[in-house]
Amino acid sequence: MVLNYIEREWPVGLASLCDAPAVERELDDFPDGHPTRAFAGYWARLSAAAPGDAAPKRSAIDPCDIPGLLKWLMIFDREDIPDGTVRYRLRLQGAAAAQLTKGDQTGRYLDQFTPENCYQSRFHILESTVRIKSPHSAEIIVQPETADSDFAISINAAFFPFAREDGEAGHVIVVAAPHDECMRRAL
Repeated sequence: MVLNYIEREWPVGLASLCDAPAVERELDDFPDGHPTRAFAGYWARLSAAAPGDAAPKRSAIDPCDIPGLLKWLMIFDREDIPDGTVRYRLRLQGAAAAQLTKGDQTGRYLDQFTPENCYQSRFHILESTVRIKSPHSAEIIVQPETADSDFAISINAAFFPFAREDGEAGHVIVVAAPHDECMRRAL
């Protein structure tokens, strides 16, 4: 598989970001200048302004503050389902994030576009992020769709808790981008 950085799109033949498990990593392991690190600084400023140990409110986000990061964002809403389960609905997805998931998944539940084995790793991280009200980070290794290549791309992802207007943690913003700077520039 040859990467064509000129075309500015996710390489044909690679699986979706959703088709690989998320393995927790330390945010400090991600490269300086990575979108996850930049958003972590922004989240820390918003968090410092939030009362007590509360997560910052989603309404505190000003897109004008983070224009270069918007394409990497996915905003998930945590929903308590009447049967006692919890689901995460993708409220909004940036353009580069949509390429990583092989299309815009806005409005869909995470379990609708992520295979079960991969879904559980993300659900665990999302729930931990909401419960602890603290960011989490992970690495996702995206493999080729076919077995004829051993090429893979490392995606760094970070999960940031945000509160609803009632103050309860109920949103998670996920920032996901390739580890490789050339690939990030191409998307």
